[in-house]
Amino acid sequence: MSPETVAKNPELESSHLYSLARVAMASSVDGQNWVWPTLDFNDPAQRQFGDFELLAELGRGGMGVVYRARQRSLDRTVALKFIASGMADTLQVTRFLGEARAAARLVHPNIVPVFEVGSIGEIHYYSMPLIEGESLEARLWRAPVVGKELLSLMLKVCEAVDYAHRLGLLHLDLKPANILIDARGEPLVADFGLARHMDANGGVDAQEVSGTPAFMAPEQILIKQYRLTVATDIYALGALLYRCLSGVSPHGQGVAADLIRRALAGQIRNLRELAPTVDRDLAAICSKCLALDQADRYRSVRELSEDLRKVEAGLPVSVRSPGWFERAGRWLRREPKLALATATAFAAISLGTVATLSLWQHSEAARHAEAEQRELAQLSAALGGRLYAHSVQAQPQPPANVPPGKYDPRIAQVGRERRAAREIIDWLQQRLPDDPTRQAAVLGGFAQALADDRSRDELLQLMRQVVEVLGVGYRQQVIAALEAKGDPDALVKAAILAWQDEQKLAQPLRVKQLLDRALAIESDDAFARHVAATFCTGPMEDQCAQPDAAEQLVRVQPDDGYAWLVLAARRKGPEAYAALHEAVSRKDFGRQLARMRNVHVDAMVEAGVAPPALVAEPARILVPDQAVEVTVGHFESWSRPMSLLTQIVRMCNPQAGFPAMPDDAGARADCIAVGKRMAMDSGNQMTGTFGAIIVAGLAPGSEEDRAIQAQANRMAYLVEVLSGLTSTQNAEYSAARYDKDQRELGEIEAMVRKAAHFGFPTEPPAGWKSPRDRALAASGS
Repeated sequence: MSPETVAKNPELESSHLYSLARVAMASSVDGQNWVWPTLDFNDPAQRQFGDFELLAELGRGGMGVVYRARQRSLDRTVALKFIASGMADTLQVTRFLGEARAAARLVHPNIVPVFEVGSIGEIHYYSMPLIEGESLEARLWRAPVVGKELLSLMLKVCEAVDYAHRLGLLHLDLKPANILIDARGEPLVADFGLARHMDANGGVDAQEVSGTPAFMAPEQILIKQYRLTVATDIYALGALLYRCLSGVSPHGQGVAADLIRRALAGQIRNLRELAPTVDRDLAAICSKCLALDQADRYRSVRELSEDLRKVEAGLPVSVRSPGWFERAGRWLRREPKLALATATAFAAISLGTVATLSLWQHSEAARHAEAEQRELAQLSAALGGRLYAHSVQAQPQPPANVPPGKYDPRIAQVGRERRAAREIIDWLQQRLPDDPTRQAAVLGGFAQALADDRSRDELLQLMRQVVEVLGVGYRQQVIAALEAKGDPDALVKAAILAWQDEQKLAQPLRVKQLLDRALAIESDDAFARHVAATFCTGPMEDQCAQPDAAEQLVRVQPDDGYAWLVLAARRKGPEAYAALHEAVSRKDFGRQLARMRNVHVDAMVEAGVAPPALVAEPARILVPDQAVEVTVGHFESWSRPMSLLTQIVRMCNPQAGFPAMPDDAGARADCIAVGKRMAMDSGNQMTGTFGAIIVAGLAPGSEEDRAIQAQANRMAYLVEVLSGLTSTQNAEYSAARYDKDQRELGEIEAMVRKAAHFGFPTEPPAGWKSPRDRALAASGS
């Protein structure tokens, strides 16, 4: 669920704080800054702001004010930050909201998260955790941060920034005041107020000069000449390290104009002149970060982190070559017990060149590996920017020739996502031609960032796009392998996979050929007959491999109500409703649906064809403890025929008129009964959803409708609970175990078992609402 809400709540608009802020704006003088009202916290009315009770003012600045507040509904203490457009121009307001939305997308142990974002008229706010501790700025005024403590702090900050970069986001305002240190001593990166998303080329074209003069890079000033990139944040990290080591910013002291002039001129005083005892390697790292030219800085934050780790370990850094005695001294400090062996090692080196050559080769290999990691990290960041660029494009508008109410934006969105995936794959193949391994590493780097972010929905979307684009060739290989086996079961599985391609590649004979071969071997194979009657092609999916496929399905499974439902969808008029009536009274319902749930996975595993690297790498990251073929099979299963179920819904909709529903109570009762069986007895989520639609349309509020909605609510609750599990928890409850439960017990019971394993209630608590209901309530619908 998105943390952003649009606050259109009359209770908020009538709050005392809102009224005071509006009065202050109305009474302000043009051209002058107005002052945010000071509240009397002894007055209960002034403390109220919607769901929040304001407890104390924590601070105020040029853009707004921050309060300590209690969120009543969740009984938690938060920091609540406000800004008003009366005290800032449009860019500042946009920046404020951009900070919150950017931070809300990031979930990292060293990044301050955002709970909720809202706007009420000209007043904008967001809530975040209240960090009990102090800023790095306050800590540095109190006492210096040195040695291992400094290296640990910098490494954690770098990990957080590198994580943001891999998701395509630049911070652009890193400074001691924006590094918070909590009660445990852990640093957290805060205030993404100037944050910008990188475009497809891995950079940002800034529209305004922004940043903090004491820590900003030259390109943040010369925005007309230079783009902002990963190197811009690296400069700020170097400035942050410089401040910790020397006590002053690299641009010195003075008014903003002086600081900016020194930044542009690259007039940075040698760190060891200010602090002679500073480690030479740390001084060299600072100089590398603070290079005037972006190209002369570290190429990624990960590369900077590697050098910091080498300092921590007492190893030589990439930006400085220590002398022989310095290297020896470091080694002896790391390994004092080997002091005696040093002389022996020295003699061996002086007498032999083989060892020297080996060391040189090892060094060259290490440098090559580091360069490779740098390039892959940069490409992953650029890929993040490219994906973000697609995600923020305007939503597709209905074509002019489409009648009102007939346009489905979800279909347009699917097409848009496929085009984006195709462009991304093309981009990877252009940047890394003929190198699928490195292409997969770049895509995997971005996928890993999404997995670390717990952005599982985004990762699922990414995987689905990749499988959709790259899966055609792989699917053809799997079909060929299954066809070569020649047994009926393998041929039916090949037909199911071929159906997906047949819809796109205009190969109308492939499914028919495969099913004809399978049925020639075993004509009464119920599963083959089920596939023949349901996996049909054409615009309405009514062109089946055998013209009498539905009749043959009923012949081999006369006691299965779902077979009669298929026949009803394939017939017209009275014959359709006669078949629907038969579906109500049959003993079984959907005997083959359970097998359909896993058939794509079984097909991928049975074929034994290794997926291409670009498909395999994101799949491995998505489900680390599961075979890649199984994960890909689950994605393949998303493509299933839908028109048959849609046709049943139309039959049971008096307003649809296709075909006309008989105007008698018997047909209506049959439709309600069939809808209930689809929803409650099929054991299939998709079929159940269509059944719920039928009952809700014909008998809203009835006993059947309430029972179905209760089951749907339970499933939505379980989905929300399980989607909140951490990667560690998901690893503990293996994918194979969950898959086995689904096969043997069905989807809902598998979710119940997994939720119970982690101690969650298996029924929704009283008053729990599904995400859909919560969204409707928030929008006032």
